[in-house]
Amino acid sequence: MTLIHNFYKDYQPIVSQERIKSEALFQQGEPAGRRVSYQSLVNHSQDQEGFKTLVEYADEMQKQSQQPVLFHLRAGDVTPTNLVQTMTMFREHGLENLLIISGDQMRLADGYSSAISLLEAVQVAEITGFDLAATLDVNQVKTQGLKAVVQQALAKEGAGAKVLITQVFFHIEDFLLVQDALREAQSKVSLVAGIMENPNPKQLAWVKNVLHGEVPEEWLQDPVQETNRLVAALTAHQAAGIHYFAQPKN
Repeated sequence: MTLIHNFYKDYQPIVSQERIKSEALFQQGEPAGRRVSYQSLVNHSQDQEGFKTLVEYADEMQKQSQQPVLFHLRAGDVTPTNLVQTMTMFREHGLENLLIISGDQMRLADGYSSAISLLEAVQVAEITGFDLAATLDVNQVKTQGLKAVVQQALAKEGAGAKVLITQVFFHIEDFLLVQDALREAQSKVSLVAGIMENPNPKQLAWVKNVLHGEVPEEWLQDPVQETNRLVAALTAHQAAGIHYFAQPKN
């Protein structure tokens, strides 16, 4: 199966779609009017059995869709003692694309505490043959400054991440500042814009209350128009990719 970083070669946004496990998933096909290059799978597993079940599900999802699946791997799902075993399990299931995230849950008491610590551990263990991705919050440009965000991106790239998917954002200016700075630094990491598509008021309230994100008034007034504007601007500014997040139900 294709390693996802190979999609990001030309300055034309590659489209990808986040999914949440559901029985109807395989029948959904691709989103209407949009061709996706790969899909990612959210990890809400609560125990080891649930984790293994999700890995098997991702394997079947990949086979049926004939598209790469980017599996969300929380740092706390892996420990120093089971690192090789866990990566071997992914390899045996043909899952070679992993999104390493810190997550909001530490499932294993001795699990890795951060995404970058797990990335570094994979690198130190000389585990190869995987495409590792990570996340980046471009909204922090306003709170921590551009330099700090770029340093985070370069640190994750240095630890082995080939793709960085941003957390949801509404202000394209922050994304473009980071994109330009990484290009100026001659970074080879692909910066992918993570966005919500036509979110309704309850979904935007979820961003504000759960993610503690700022939701501009214009998005509350006309989310369809703002989504179209954001996608058009990302395309015009040659973003490497656009990743559509799965959105909480109404």
